[in-house]
Amino acid sequence: MITYFSRRFTRIRSALLVALAVGAAAQVWAQGLSGEYIISDRWRHAYSMYSGVTNPAFINEENYMALRFLFASTLQEFYMHEAGFTMPLGLHEAVGISWMMAGANKFGATDHTGQLYGISIADQHHFFALTYARNIWSRLTVGGNLNVILQNVANIDSDIPGNEMRFGFGVDVGLSWKLLRHQLLGNHILGLSTNNIFNMILDTDEKYTSALRLSLLSDFWERRIFFGADLLLKDILADAGEWGPGDPKNMPFEFSQKLGANILRIFKVYALSGFNAEGFDHYGFAFGANMPGFFNGRDIEGMIQFVSVGASDASHITFYARTELGRHREEIYARNMARRGALGPNLLYNQALELYYRGEYFRAYWIFSQIAVEHPDFFRNDMVNFYQAACLEGMDMRQSATTAFNRTKDEHSRSVAAPLADLGLMRIHYRNGDHSAVERQFDELNNLGVPDSIKFHAFYIMGQTAIRRGDFARARELFTMIPENHPDFVFAHHSAAIANVMNDDIQGAISDLEFVVTITPQNRAQEEIINRSYVFLGFLFYEDLNTEGALARAVTALRRVPRNSYYYQDALMGLGWTALKARQWRDCLNAGAELARTATDPILQSEGNLLQAYAHAMDRNYGPAINLLDEAARRLNAFTPPNQSELAQRRNEYSSIRSDYERMGARIDELGQARQSSIIQSSIDSLQTPQTRARATIDQHLRFVDEFQRSSFFARSHEQVKDDVEFALARFSRFHGATTGGGTRSSGGTEAIDDELERLQRELEGLE
Repeated sequence: MITYFSRRFTRIRSALLVALAVGAAAQVWAQGLSGEYIISDRWRHAYSMYSGVTNPAFINEENYMALRFLFASTLQEFYMHEAGFTMPLGLHEAVGISWMMAGANKFGATDHTGQLYGISIADQHHFFALTYARNIWSRLTVGGNLNVILQNVANIDSDIPGNEMRFGFGVDVGLSWKLLRHQLLGNHILGLSTNNIFNMILDTDEKYTSALRLSLLSDFWERRIFFGADLLLKDILADAGEWGPGDPKNMPFEFSQKLGANILRIFKVYALSGFNAEGFDHYGFAFGANMPGFFNGRDIEGMIQFVSVGASDASHITFYARTELGRHREEIYARNMARRGALGPNLLYNQALELYYRGEYFRAYWIFSQIAVEHPDFFRNDMVNFYQAACLEGMDMRQSATTAFNRTKDEHSRSVAAPLADLGLMRIHYRNGDHSAVERQFDELNNLGVPDSIKFHAFYIMGQTAIRRGDFARARELFTMIPENHPDFVFAHHSAAIANVMNDDIQGAISDLEFVVTITPQNRAQEEIINRSYVFLGFLFYEDLNTEGALARAVTALRRVPRNSYYYQDALMGLGWTALKARQWRDCLNAGAELARTATDPILQSEGNLLQAYAHAMDRNYGPAINLLDEAARRLNAFTPPNQSELAQRRNEYSSIRSDYERMGARIDELGQARQSSIIQSSIDSLQTPQTRARATIDQHLRFVDEFQRSSFFARSHEQVKDDVEFALARFSRFHGATTGGGTRSSGGTEAIDDELERLQRELEGLE
């Protein structure tokens, strides 16, 4: 039976064993209150700067995710562990978790006689720290730890000694200041932190020792030499009653330092030493290897440390392992910024450009405006302002576009957007027929510093203006200055041919056009100008009365125009008249039939009928010819072509619509300078439908004017075609009556008809 005395003796004996174990470890790790292993650097000298326990602000110096592990052993009885993980968050934040454990080998509990109970006594102290750090201003970083304490210690108060679990928590803070970052003088970081400044172990009066730590981390010579120092002011909040029996009542500080070298960028060597209030405390060394060259520039290292404590024979060995994982924090930040940018102004910019090049100028304008107002620091805002103006130009809001282009020039005078804005102004002045303003913009774009590509666009517009002015020699000179790799090159040579024709240089025009049709088109617009050049060539060869084989060359050129071309009907008309002139009745008949079938204009349809009628008549098939001419006559009589009176009326209506449209443009430009609130958005939505309708009306008027003033190479006016149809109908009807009258026909009548057909043929060949 266990008596009170024996139980008491057993508890005292077990307590003495635990005290002996802990006391022996304390001689190695530190002296003073419990928890010294957390604040002491002796056993983790080489890696203390990586731990958030040392200073929570230090983890923000990590550029990669990092894992570390330490294992220390003394006298083969006592051991310490530390493991940790750190992860940067962007450029300015980091989080981490650390775990420390100090303990001794288990021993058996005995009674007063020394008899073992069969129970093992353990002494293990676990410490967890959840760390957060942030760079809050310039070189200043702050951090904090939330600490969790877990103890598995001997319970000497029970009848049978054993173990009990204790829990606690604590809080620490730290900050760091980057004193200097210099290529020659090195990098130096000063840190100030607390260790166990506030801690509580539940259901006990025990507290861990606390300390205030001042740290210095330095490296020199491109990180080939390291120096670190830590000054700890210990037990600053301890009361006298918290000291254990026999413990020194003052341990005011501990000062430790390390000096290291990186040899060949692989091997590391440290010299370690420390002092305390009682004098020399410890010394030692550490060495190992780091091989970032084998791990894509990331650290992967291992080290071993040996420390001898004071004048005693106690010493310990620590093994270190550390590796970095993942991408550099700056790379991650750049990728995140790219993704955020894709969701911000970059994406908006790309969306707006896509809409702009699809011709959806109204939608594109508001996205460009949103970027300009909500992202004033966007690096492409010069081009954003230009595209705002270009969208207004695309919507044909000429006054507002002029205002926006001038604003772009004022705000971005040194940007490439400025000459682009000048070119936009030049286009608007050309459309407005303001030739003097076009000339001024041309002079502006010929200044030094304007990109050549923009200059050549200006040459093309100025050349077109010179044609309007009648200065054909200057026009041709400007067109021929545009280089082959410029988008306007093919259009310039076609326009040079027009300038040559108007200057009576037919051979020069033919040479220009023959060169144009050899160019490989890069887009639909270039394909069409080449098709127009084929029609132009056909017309010039058709008109050439002196060159042998000119009609054959005309047919060759006209047949190169495809069915899907805007100029296909012009080519068909040219083929019909050329075939008639060459007395190729079958070709004339086919071309006329195709023209009548594909044309939508009544005059062109009637021209197709007239060509077919001539071909039938030349084969003396007067019946089909008369039917075709009857159809054409009815169509022409029912059709009223536009006249000057209607054109004047439409121009008056257009002037009124244009004024309203320009006022709408001014309103759009005004809203485009404001942040797109719900009220502004409502105004924007209310403008879309009126803008679409007004633009459609304006485009319809411009098409009417273009068609009214358009001069086709072979087409004739309504009155000319109507006169020819009526003349041919009367003549062919008479021929038909003469050949069918009374069922017989005289040889004299036939000869008269043949003579008249011959005269008609000569008249047709002489048509211009």
